[in-house]
Amino acid sequence: MRTMIRLCMLALGLLVLSACQPSYAQPAPEPTATEPAVAGLAGTRWLLASLGGDLPLPSTTVTLQFGADGTASGTDGCNQFSTSFVQDGSSLTILQPGASTLMACAADVMHQATAFMDALAATTSFSASERQLVLQNGSRILATFLADSQSLAGTSWEVTSYNNGRDAVVSLIVGSEINADFDAEGRVSGSAGCNSYFAGFTSGNGSITIDTPATTFKFCDEPPGVMEQEAEFLAALSSAATYSIQGNVLQMRRADDQLALMMTRRTVVDLPAPEPNEPNQPPIPWGRVTAAQGLNIRSGPGVNFPVIGVALYGDEGEIIGRSADSRWWATTVPSAPDGIGWVSVDFVIASNVENVRVIASPPPPVIPPTAVPPATPTPLPAPTATPAAQISLSADPTTINQGQCSTLRWSVQNVQAVWVYPRGQHFENFPRAGEGSEVVCPNSTTVYEMRVLQRDGTTAFREVTVNVNATQQPQISFWARETTINQGQCTRLYWDVQNVQGVWVYPQGQNWERFPRVGQDSERVCLDSTTTYEMRVLQRDNSVVNRQVTINVRAATPTPQPPVAPSDPLAGTRWNVVQFNNGQGAVTSLVADSAISLDFGTDGQVSGTSGCNSYFASYQVNNNTISIGQPGSTSMTCGEPAGVMEQEAQFRAALQSAATFRVTGNQLEIRTGGDQIALVAQRAP
Repeated sequence: MRTMIRLCMLALGLLVLSACQPSYAQPAPEPTATEPAVAGLAGTRWLLASLGGDLPLPSTTVTLQFGADGTASGTDGCNQFSTSFVQDGSSLTILQPGASTLMACAADVMHQATAFMDALAATTSFSASERQLVLQNGSRILATFLADSQSLAGTSWEVTSYNNGRDAVVSLIVGSEINADFDAEGRVSGSAGCNSYFAGFTSGNGSITIDTPATTFKFCDEPPGVMEQEAEFLAALSSAATYSIQGNVLQMRRADDQLALMMTRRTVVDLPAPEPNEPNQPPIPWGRVTAAQGLNIRSGPGVNFPVIGVALYGDEGEIIGRSADSRWWATTVPSAPDGIGWVSVDFVIASNVENVRVIASPPPPVIPPTAVPPATPTPLPAPTATPAAQISLSADPTTINQGQCSTLRWSVQNVQAVWVYPRGQHFENFPRAGEGSEVVCPNSTTVYEMRVLQRDGTTAFREVTVNVNATQQPQISFWARETTINQGQCTRLYWDVQNVQGVWVYPQGQNWERFPRVGQDSERVCLDSTTTYEMRVLQRDNSVVNRQVTINVRAATPTPQPPVAPSDPLAGTRWNVVQFNNGQGAVTSLVADSAISLDFGTDGQVSGTSGCNSYFASYQVNNNTISIGQPGSTSMTCGEPAGVMEQEAQFRAALQSAATFRVTGNQLEIRTGGDQIALVAQRAP
């Protein structure tokens, strides 16, 4: 089985040089055999990823759709077209369009449209996977495509702008990069600019929910503002409620329809790895990417050449040549111009490259000259020797107490690669940029090593020790104010946890990760049934301790009351309160948009709503006298309408002050012992 590597091709924002540039001599890459694809194309939709080795113009979307009825249609970036196709195994013929719109577009767009239609007409075969389509003429690649789908699973994106939480959508800080990879298992991950992040997500029918992201804990001070940008991006990511994919652009919006994020697609292309070494033949040169956030692939050996793709950390590929100054490796990239891409040697571990030949550089990009005044020639300084490697590693401070942190700082120049890691860990899991820092919080004294691969292939090491003083034993307490309550009542949970890494308090059976807590706090809980609360504590030695508190809830039972006399005229009646005594010498109407009710039962109970909460109390009637007991109620707090909670308290006080009552038609009037009006109500329909 062949080993495949992945390459992320940038789909927008990059303009590769036109194919009309003069050709240059260089060895052609060895053709790679591909197994014929036999999957049916009918019913599939595709987005153009490359055309003749060039990326599509950033302002265009080129599509190709194969119908179940043998039609092929789409847009060439300017006009829509329709034709037919014939597939026989991996053989494919696409006829010249029989119908097309006749719009006129910019010259470069029209040129691309013509080249695209020519590529379709020249197609003789194809290969396809679930996410990629390649059109070929013999062994020559004409165009590559990505599957056109609204599904996020298996897609990769570059963030271009985000909502900063202050009603503004802003671009990224110059020199920073943010990306997002959505996998098929419902997880999104990537770089937030400094730290790596990951979160769960669910999506469907244009809706999306993203959990609060977790991140690594590095601190970056370059470029300035990158940490603030990171926090704003993560907030924008978790605020996403809807999404749409239009061509190579992903747009996410919040629940209030404000833009949350804009991203451009990174094309994922499968490429064959180097063929196995043949017996008695020299080993094949190959390299592995060591840049944690990926490595740019360019169309030539220099940063002045455009980026045509990104190789991910850990990707491996065959090295087929080097630049004249030995600063760039050449590797096979079939969809790149002339099938070759260039990567910096600083971020590749190379093997078997002693006899790799020099490949001539393609012509550098042509930039239109800007008229400038004649300048007086200045003698160039004499060339200097390549500077020696500079290597430094430090920690500040080098002695901490358990639970505190130290900052590692390193600076490495003129080398091939660098790793910084705790001694005993696998160094390949900790690739670093040449200059950086990281906050570390070890639980015990730890030695951090820096491994440096120098330009001559030798390896140098540096180390620094962070000494950790032991602290007091952890203190863990968890209790409830009352462990037995009546249904509808509330109690309060308390916890006091010290000298640990983390604490979570949650109802048993819930996902504990959703309930992180601070070390000392409390929470009010109101329960309808017996509930067990758990506290999960992560100690400094990474062991886990659990504590439990069970709140027993007794079912609410009415207080036994004497039988209601048959002469009770209120039994079985319902009323809506219209006025009540506010206890301040005034009878007032209800707050607008609020309602208070009285429901006199035949069991000696009066109940109803007091505006926010439900209430219940016992009552007794004797002729025209009435007494109402202390009301019980639920324990909600309502903010709307304004004043409803104060009104509720005043109504309950007025209810308890009842001494006499009178029913006149559909009106109930209840008075106090001082013959003041307590309540006025109208009979409920």
